[in-house]
Amino acid sequence: MQPNAYSRPDDRELLRASLRLLSGRFRPAVLFAGLASGERLQLTDFLGTATSSLHQVVVIRGAGLGGRVFAQRRPFLVEDYIASEGITHEYDLAVRRERLTSMAAVPVVVKGTSRAVLYIASRDSAPMGKTPCARRWRPPPRSPGNSASGTRWTAGCLLSTRHGPSPP
Repeated sequence: MQPNAYSRPDDRELLRASLRLLSGRFRPAVLFAGLASGERLQLTDFLGTATSSLHQVVVIRGAGLGGRVFAQRRPFLVEDYIASEGITHEYDLAVRRERLTSMAAVPVVVKGTSRAVLYIASRDSAPMGKTPCARRWRPPPRSPGNSASGTRWTAGCLLSTRHGPSPP
């Protein structure tokens, strides 16, 4: 069967593939992702979770880390999720049950709209993301004709928080 211009992978399969890619670079880490549905984000895919506490979470735009990232369409990092003043705390119980500490999230933005959010979290006491890239989260200006360049760069920042310099 020949691929055609209208074929594209399912959004969930793309999220799963992204989580598998991240899992190869971050061990041990807890990885999860959620798909947007209107103003909400349903957490759908998980790697490395110890409980099912995150499995039924529906994130409201602006709430918690994922809701903030979903609304602002920008990556964000918290070094201590429970103590962070940069996010709201509707999801603390699920995060506590999973024993997560540091956490970063990156939006998947398509044509200016958040379609999904990818998360990486740690159970370690050491904070994640001490690099300038992870702390600033500022994408370069978008190049003409390539609206995804900023998204690739910010996702690269997340990927590089422990693994060298960020991509150009």
